[in-house]
Amino acid sequence: MWRLSVSERLARWKNFREEIGALPFEQALDATAALWNKTPFIPFHLEHNNPESWPDPWTMITENCYCDLAKSLGMLYTLHLSQHRDHEYNVRVYRHVKQATLYNLVWIDQGKYVLNLEPEQHVNKKSIPNELEQIIEYTSVDLRLDRY
Repeated sequence: MWRLSVSERLARWKNFREEIGALPFEQALDATAALWNKTPFIPFHLEHNNPESWPDPWTMITENCYCDLAKSLGMLYTLHLSQHRDHEYNVRVYRHVKQATLYNLVWIDQGKYVLNLEPEQHVNKKSIPNELEQIIEYTSVDLRLDRY
């Protein structure tokens, strides 16, 4: 999907959202994680502390540039714009206390489901290692999900 033309990517993304809308939620989570785990990677494309500069979902698909934060947003937008929009979606940024590595996690239903910690599968908040400390949280209000 990621190497297609802009119009083909947008069409495939729409079809994918329709497909996962028909799946049970946990299957939709894993399918979404698998899709977004195959994006072209560009480190530090989006600024963690500047959500006002983040692209809307369609612009993000059009630009086709994905750092780890953009990948998390893509997962969140995909699920929110499917038939699974009745869940609570947040993005939480964690830092590894010793390595200073950042982790951008999609936090769903108060941590019952977490994406972008393990590739291509969901986990829950109990899977987050003690070495990770939360530094930022963006709620659905912060992400302005009501616009989509």
